[in-house]
Amino acid sequence: MSCSGKIVFKLDELLKSRNYPKLRLSKDSGLDYRTVLRYCKNDVQNIKVFILERLCQTLDCPVEDIIEFQRDD
Repeated sequence: MSCSGKIVFKLDELLKSRNYPKLRLSKDSGLDYRTVLRYCKNDVQNIKVFILERLCQTLDCPVEDIIEFQRDD
């Protein structure tokens, strides 16, 4: 079974909708600011579960608010 698509990060949109600055997220989560920027820009080569956990804990949201799989049509 072949499934074509891609993983898309929605973190930037979530932060904008909450008026939550990236620098604050970095400080609140303990994640490096450059890491937050990469996740916001969808520039992630290897997804780290602990980073997703930190983001979800800090933002008090489910992982689906941060990341999704978009199928190619």
